[in-house]
Amino acid sequence: MDTADLLDLFSPEELEDIRQHSGGGEKPVSPWQYMDRSKLKLLLRRQLSGDPSKLNPELALNQQVGALSYDPRLEIDRSNFTVGRMLGSGNFGAVYVGEASGLLHAGSKTTVAVKTGRDALDVAQFSALMYEMKILTNLELHLNLVNLLGSCTGEMEEGRLWLLLEYCPHGDLKSYLVQNRELLRNSLSGVVATGTDDRIFLTWAHSVAKGMEYLASKKIMHGDLAARNVLLGGEGCGGAPTAKVGDFGLSKSMYNNTHYLKTKRNYVPWKWMALEFLNDGCFTLKSDVWSYGVVLWEMMSLGQEPYSGQTYEEAVKGIRAGNRLEMPEEVHRADWAPGMSFLIFVQKNSWKIN
Repeated sequence: MDTADLLDLFSPEELEDIRQHSGGGEKPVSPWQYMDRSKLKLLLRRQLSGDPSKLNPELALNQQVGALSYDPRLEIDRSNFTVGRMLGSGNFGAVYVGEASGLLHAGSKTTVAVKTGRDALDVAQFSALMYEMKILTNLELHLNLVNLLGSCTGEMEEGRLWLLLEYCPHGDLKSYLVQNRELLRNSLSGVVATGTDDRIFLTWAHSVAKGMEYLASKKIMHGDLAARNVLLGGEGCGGAPTAKVGDFGLSKSMYNNTHYLKTKRNYVPWKWMALEFLNDGCFTLKSDVWSYGVVLWEMMSLGQEPYSGQTYEEAVKGIRAGNRLEMPEEVHRADWAPGMSFLIFVQKNSWKIN
């Protein structure tokens, strides 16, 4: 366990108490292993309350989530939702399909995506979920975001939190592009008439841009914008699945620790990171613009992996030298309409240094 994870949740005095119970070691045990449950619950409730008076409007919210307050109006009792099969998992938790009762109105049944920790004793997972929950409860519903519909903190003194998110039936954009690559390729090339053309990419590009625009207006850095983190909801305009930005916000240590990239590179999505982060560990709201350009590349390549076959060192050396991702072969092979030229223009401008 990283002491920084505990510092995110507990004061220096409380952390010293945890160390004492760990025998004074440098790597304290999880507080869930020894702390009195009533005391722990009180401390965690304090974290939920935050201190909005300390919020600095000039800073990104990711850097001051501790001061944000949790909105209890989204609280749902654990008995009112079920957790089913796993949809996916990551470094900070897992997502399951679930069903919530009475979420929208009395007697209603709503399919949801339930996000929770994989290990109830893991402080890093718990703090990441708590911070994500606090950010999400401070946002309005938005068509192009994966919205939080409910949350459960009733068992957090046991190390358990649940986020009830919008369920997106078509999965993530990356998987959708890969699974439907031949269909999309044939349709865009005019080989098969499926009713799909470049307008679907323009629609998705616009939807992702609107979602990111809203996050930026709230001073929220995404930090991990990629096709895998864009989910496809129900059918929207023109019958295409609606693109929704999800999973926004790496842990704040990712933004603040310039050493992080060197020590934990395998966990950093460097292929989508802006040059300023790769050089100096500096991440700002504008850094997400670079990532947006990579997402456009993923769309036009029908889900290919950026910098495929290149090591981190090779790719970064090329970027520093002014090289950028080459235009996907799909763009040259397919009979793209003029609208695709606009996406290419936006993409290239997303990768400018200044």
